[in-house]
Order: sequence, then structure tokens, then C-alpha cells
Amino acid sequence: MRSLHDELLERLDELSLSPGLTAAADQHAAAVRDIIQGSGLPLTEKTLRDYRHGFLEVCMEKGWWPGQEFDWELLRATAIERELRTVAS
Repeated sequence: MRSLHDELLERLDELSLSPGLTAAADQHAAAVRDIIQGSGLPLTEKTLRDYRHGFLEVCMEKGWWPGQEFDWELLRATAIERELRTVAS
């Protein structure tokens, strides 16, 4: 069985294929940055990983797993992954 991280990385590559998905992910990324920085924390790889961990934990507790379509949770999760790539580089 593939890990959730592998699923998200694969789906992250799909974002670039659709301007609409890219725009939606941009909005999610901005919201995540606002949440982290609004709580007084710097936007770092650690704070993004912590946010991702908490977000995905709640999603999975509700029975969520990435499906074929980009739902709200998948857009948010892939936006976080993209932000992590940006901050880490």
C-alpha cells in the first residue's frame, strides 16, 4: 500500500497541469501561511510540517484519503506539500 506522503507527492505533480487547480492551491497555500504567521510563528519547514501533521491527522480521523478528484482536503494537503518544497529550497 502506498503511503499518504507518496500519494500527495504524486498528486502535487498534477497541480501544474491545470491552471484552475494551481489557483486553488495558491489560495490554500496563502491561507496556511496566514494561519501559521497569524499565530505568531515564523513560516519554516518545521512549522509547515507541524501544520501538515495536524491537518492530515484530523482528515484521516474523519476517514479521508486522497481520491481521484481534488477535494478541499486534497487541495489543502498538496498546497502544504508545495509550500514545503518552496521553504526547503
